[in-house]
Amino acid sequence: MKHLAFKAMSLAVFLMGATSCTFHQVIRGHSYENAGKYEAGTIEYEGDLKTINLNWRCGKVTLIEDATATSIKIEEDNELEARKKVHSYFNEGVLNVEFWDSGVISTVDYNDKEVTITFPYASRMNLISSSAPIIAETLKGDMIDLTASSGMIKVNTLEAHASNIGTSSGSVRIAKATVEDQLDIGTSSGSITLEDVKATTLDLGTSSGSVHITKMDVKTTDINTSSGSVHTVVSGNGRYYINTSSGSVHLKMNDTGAILDWSTSSGGLHTDKTYSVVGGDKVFGEGAATMYVNTGSGSLYVD
Repeated sequence: MKHLAFKAMSLAVFLMGATSCTFHQVIRGHSYENAGKYEAGTIEYEGDLKTINLNWRCGKVTLIEDATATSIKIEEDNELEARKKVHSYFNEGVLNVEFWDSGVISTVDYNDKEVTITFPYASRMNLISSSAPIIAETLKGDMIDLTASSGMIKVNTLEAHASNIGTSSGSVRIAKATVEDQLDIGTSSGSITLEDVKATTLDLGTSSGSVHITKMDVKTTDINTSSGSVHTVVSGNGRYYINTSSGSVHLKMNDTGAILDWSTSSGGLHTDKTYSVVGGDKVFGEGAATMYVNTGSGSLYVD
């Protein structure tokens, strides 16, 4: 069984201006479609699960992927009135889980908003959190979408055909990502850290956050930042497109090297590596990888 936990941070701030659910603070729930078809509280569903859509505000949700399970179970243990309990709707393979009833505006103790969802397998996960960070040991599926407003996203193992991950002010950290097609990660002010990533295409974007990549096997990498710095290894014969406005770029070159097409308005190049210049490009080592780097006013460091 694989346990995926979503844990709330007390006093975190919603983008809408509300705060995380401590006892005397107001949570403003949104309105959602088909509200009359949702069930409140603990429930069990029968049928093949294709997609999980989870929209959570605070508290804790634990997802348990159990290959031996024959049904989908949503469980909570509290004395809340029905409108404040978890609300869910299962139809044609799609499980929709909401924090509580549509449009409710009320207070709640975050200790009462702890829910466990047990399911056999879901090919697609769409997990949305307002202020609670998304913390998962393992996420596995064909398509995985993770969105956090002010909370961080931290995943130990991510396996998918494709994945889209985004936060507004939170950071993203993934220890090991294996994505057959494209991995797309975007943040506003949060940093992006990938310890080990394998994908066909990697697309990373952040405004003021930094990007750190320790190990990678990617055919095409596209990294864009405004003021954040970029720290990445250069691996194999991939293609790299790196653009920063004022942030610096730090490249850790491997033995096979790269052909570097670098442009800058005022930044300087700092390196102890030996390179040659061919047609205006800088060639490090065997020139296996191809790199297009624009640092704006930031400097370029090659180690």
